[in-house]
Amino acid sequence: MAVAVVVITAVTIWAMFIPAPLQELADPLQSPNPAKAAWYFLGLQEMLLHLPPRALMVLIAIVSAGLGLLPSWDRQEDTVGHYFRSPTGRRAALAGLLLGLSLPLLLVVADEYWLNRGAWLPDWPVLLATEVLPFMLTLAGMAFIYFSIRLLLRANHSEGLVGLFVFIMTSLVVLTAVGVFCRGPNMTFVLPFS
Repeated sequence: MAVAVVVITAVTIWAMFIPAPLQELADPLQSPNPAKAAWYFLGLQEMLLHLPPRALMVLIAIVSAGLGLLPSWDRQEDTVGHYFRSPTGRRAALAGLLLGLSLPLLLVVADEYWLNRGAWLPDWPVLLATEVLPFMLTLAGMAFIYFSIRLLLRANHSEGLVGLFVFIMTSLVVLTAVGVFCRGPNMTFVLPFS
């Protein structure tokens, strides 16, 4: 209760001294450029720029189902309640954190400036080349991260899940930051603060 009172007081005082001017009235006939989602959905909007809508919806469903089924997948009861499960779990979480901070940034830049999925496989059907293949590569990447953590760190199943969970959550935060700071007019990629 005391923390809530302090936070509310601090935010109220901050709001009194920092001006937050309103913009002009909304015009339903002219959307802003870029039309961005709210900040808490920008990670998903950023993913939508790099994955087709159907593939992204299925990926979100799989990740959500995986998070819901996580308690039944992780049956190691003796380390429940311990942060990161063990020292190996801490290393797995650190590996997931480092991969989550670097890999999404590298993939966003590569997709913006280098990758052209449609041109790579011109003889393949469009559905396979532009939707199924990126979706399967994304799932394979997450499986590769899980098994790499288990193999390289000699982690058990629970510790591997900790590393994968930290990777997924960190990646979503990084993609949200990219959506907030690196998207300019027409959702083009720009350097932050430029």
